[in-house]
Amino acid sequence: MTEKLTDNASLRELMTTLQGVQTDFQNGKSNITTVLGSPFLNTDKLDITKTKIETLKSALVNNLIYKGVSASTQSSFTDLINAINFIVQSILIVKCKGTGRIEEVNNPYVIYNDKPNIKGCLRIKGTLEVYKNWATFASARLEIIYGEKKEYIYLSCDATASGRSTNFEKDIIVNNDTQLKIQVLLTDVGTGNSSTAKAYTSVSDVTLLR
Repeated sequence: MTEKLTDNASLRELMTTLQGVQTDFQNGKSNITTVLGSPFLNTDKLDITKTKIETLKSALVNNLIYKGVSASTQSSFTDLINAINFIVQSILIVKCKGTGRIEEVNNPYVIYNDKPNIKGCLRIKGTLEVYKNWATFASARLEIIYGEKKEYIYLSCDATASGRSTNFEKDIIVNNDTQLKIQVLLTDVGTGNSSTAKAYTSVSDVTLLR
């Protein structure tokens, strides 16, 4: 370790200190190079090291974007490394059964309630439908509840159509012990709801992918 000079240090002490600074710097650079590995070399100057770091960072950003993850070279390396959790490999974990017609208002139908037992990004896909039939309108909501967080998907139909459907896709981050619940409910129905052709909502083709 380089020793601190006094105000009246001799030339010999000054040279010794400068040599110590050079040794400390070279040892530090060597340690960093050893940890980082290729393409970094002990002989690289600081500007070369900076260029190599920028090149690697740009490559990491491009790879994340190619995998469908939002990334920027303005982000820190820590943020970019954490973003790897959002990569979805489209490996099927669970395929849920369809709900059928859900006609009762504000009565949640649970599609999935379990721990997926994975760590990282989980993609939830499916189709949400709502039909008003003879009612003036009908509204539905899909709820994705994981840990303390909630995600919602809303769908309504009114006089312009008797029914609507939407394909949904949500990416969430979970841990091995995260409890995940997916449920759907008919939230509201307008006047004119017929007992023979009630308004309803349904969900089909729900899959969990990682």
